Amino acid sequence: MTLVLERMYDVYREYMVERRDIRSVNLPLLGSPWPLMLLLGTYLYGVLYAGPRFMAQRKAYDLRKIIRVYNIAQVLINSVIFLWIVIKIFFVYRDYNFSCQVCNYTSDFRGLEEMYLSYSYFLLKVLDLADTVFFVLRKKQSHVSFLHVYHHTVMVIGSYCGMLYVPGGHAIMLGIWNTAVHAVMYLYYFLSSYGSQYSGWWKQHLTRMQLLQFIHLAFHFGIPLFFNRECKFPRFWMGVGFLQALFILALFMDFYIKSYIVKRKKQTIPTANQPVLDISLTRELVVKYCEKSSRRTRSDRLFSLHATMALIIRSIYNGYNYLVEKTDDRILDLPLLNSFWTVPLITGAYLYFVLNLGPKLMANRKPFEMRNLIIGYNLVQVAVNAFTFGMAIYYLRKYTYSFVCQPLIRDTSEQSMLELRLGYVYFLLKILDLADTVFFVLRKKQSHVSFLHVYHHTIMAISAALFMRYLAGGHCFMLGMLNTLVHAVMYFYFFLTIYRPELTRSATWKRYVTILQMAQFTYLAFHFFRPIVLGIDCNYPRVIMWFVGVQNVFMMIMFADFYRRAYLRNPNKPHKH
Repeated sequence: MTLVLERMYDVYREYMVERRDIRSVNLPLLGSPWPLMLLLGTYLYGVLYAGPRFMAQRKAYDLRKIIRVYNIAQVLINSVIFLWIVIKIFFVYRDYNFSCQVCNYTSDFRGLEEMYLSYSYFLLKVLDLADTVFFVLRKKQSHVSFLHVYHHTVMVIGSYCGMLYVPGGHAIMLGIWNTAVHAVMYLYYFLSSYGSQYSGWWKQHLTRMQLLQFIHLAFHFGIPLFFNRECKFPRFWMGVGFLQALFILALFMDFYIKSYIVKRKKQTIPTANQPVLDISLTRELVVKYCEKSSRRTRSDRLFSLHATMALIIRSIYNGYNYLVEKTDDRILDLPLLNSFWTVPLITGAYLYFVLNLGPKLMANRKPFEMRNLIIGYNLVQVAVNAFTFGMAIYYLRKYTYSFVCQPLIRDTSEQSMLELRLGYVYFLLKILDLADTVFFVLRKKQSHVSFLHVYHHTIMAISAALFMRYLAGGHCFMLGMLNTLVHAVMYFYFFLTIYRPELTRSATWKRYVTILQMAQFTYLAFHFFRPIVLGIDCNYPRVIMWFVGVQNVFMMIMFADFYRRAYLRNPNKPHKH
């Protein structure tokens, strides 16, 4: 215990004192992490627990005037920061490198300017927490969704970490996008407070703008992360930005599909109040653009275009070759793994079917009767998962395995090959799991095809393929072992719900299965973060430990949100299966 505490103190000192940007140490909320942690803890406790209880027997507060002032303040502050950054970066300094912009840690005017702009952005993210507080005080608890709370919390934490380690540089594009989007968004909120006639047509376009933001940020961080190895911006933060952009994009895409595609209303005829395209203005802009473009010769433009395309294609080709070269030679003859593109094609077809093609095909058809097929499928899942878990226990009993940090060994020894074979069975199980969603679609249970369900199945299939290709065995062995145990129990529960439904009519089974899943994610987060905290290096990639640890934290949060909504919000309400 003493060793753990000492190591935690060393890690705290290393990251909060030695590695941080010392220029911001005296700024409010940045000197120590504890005030911000207290603030976020209070926020989460208030909006998820104390606030709803406090408002349960009270009338909703009328906060229209306060919220209008708040929204206008947000519009003005976000607009000023956006314009300041854009003017300085693109019109004054004119040296921003979209492929890789390094941080300026100096104390000259420009370095301090970037730092204070980043600090202003951080304070805005703290101010954004008031959105949720207003929802609670107005008794609009349905607006306090997982997406809303997660997004606000992680943006505060992310901007705080950005201030400590990467204030500006390549990450400044996030601030540009986010302040622009928030200026528009809070203007929409302001107008909506005066009635939907001012803002009804904004909402879908605002969501599209947010989606565009996350798509560009994923490319912005992903391209230098994968194809520019000489970039001096910290690769860890590149990876964090890339993964976070993808995750938020997935959440917003799920919201967009549910709000505007699944429940799409018939198009209405445009009214006189709706904006129309100004043809004369458009023509004038086109003429100006053509005049400006004509200053360059056609050959110059073609050469520039070809050079840019050649650079992009070469970077992609080099990146692909790098991934192929790093592939574990032992898996090249295994079905579904001998080609890099097989699993992406499978998951792409899966997503297209369960989200688009399948619901369309079943729209005017009766649900398929698949009782016997699903019973057989569930029994196969139980048997294979239980067998794999049993073999994993056999592996732990026969060979030496370090629960603290197990190294990755790529050889043909008996232990390594058993790890490889068990990993391959686990990978095949993750591919087989995709059938769950297909069955939902064919049985016309589209409400079961939630974001959590699809995201979990997709990410598990892709992750299993990547781990088999590059990191078969090692410290990740425990992930597969626990997952097969959970799935054996889970599919046995699914089997009983169909074969003997009277045994599972109460919520007890389902609740305990969810608790088991949360326990799995909790332990796995501990399993992967422990060697990082203890500073143990066993030749297992540290970035993978971070990725899997964070991924399990994400899954824990999402399952905890489901558990809270299903079993804690209405504990006495019976749950349907």
